[in-house]
Amino acid sequence: MEKKMSCCGTVCSDCEYYPADCRGCREIKGKVFWLEYTGESCCDIYECCINQRKYGHCSQCEELPCSRYDREDPTKTKEENEADHAMQMKNLKEHKGEERKMKRELGIARCGLACCLCSENTNCAGCNSGDCPGKDWCENRKCSLEKGIRHCYACDEDCQKGLLTKIKPYAFNLFSKRYGEKQLLDCLEANEKAGVIYHREGISGDYDDFEDVEKLIEFIRTGSRT
Repeated sequence: MEKKMSCCGTVCSDCEYYPADCRGCREIKGKVFWLEYTGESCCDIYECCINQRKYGHCSQCEELPCSRYDREDPTKTKEENEADHAMQMKNLKEHKGEERKMKRELGIARCGLACCLCSENTNCAGCNSGDCPGKDWCENRKCSLEKGIRHCYACDEDCQKGLLTKIKPYAFNLFSKRYGEKQLLDCLEANEKAGVIYHREGISGDYDDFEDVEKLIEFIRTGSRT
């Protein structure tokens, strides 16, 4: 399972402020506690990376390391800040070069979720394999089997039952209806290479941070938040 890492390269579980003083910059939208010392409203690295450039991590930026990393945590010594910055660069370098895990041959699940990128795909070969932990209760699997179709996107109904009540599978399903499964796989593969994470920790990732289905579909298509 991938470690929870902030956009700047700090691994949250390695930080002495996590989780008592900080739950992670993504959860608190960059409003880190040490801003009380600076009078700012948001961490400038978070503002640049997430809000302005729409990246997942600074490892995606060609300007790394930039002058924003020159700023020091006022609660730490010079030596502690230098050690933190060195570790951030190391983590970001490893993140940028780490091996991608997409297993394209696993394709897309019946409901629309990406078996090919699922963090469980080391133990599960997809919802048609019999290995899927949800095979006995999944409403979408049962329904599509009864209708004799392999995927929900092949159905004419605009259905939002079962897993399709969640925005990610619903959007993936709509994307496949509009553009086809191959195009979805191509986009997911390109996005992963660009640093977009399907499952960051547990079963949530960059595709889950949406409330508008059309904005999520556009993100799948372009890999950019607009």
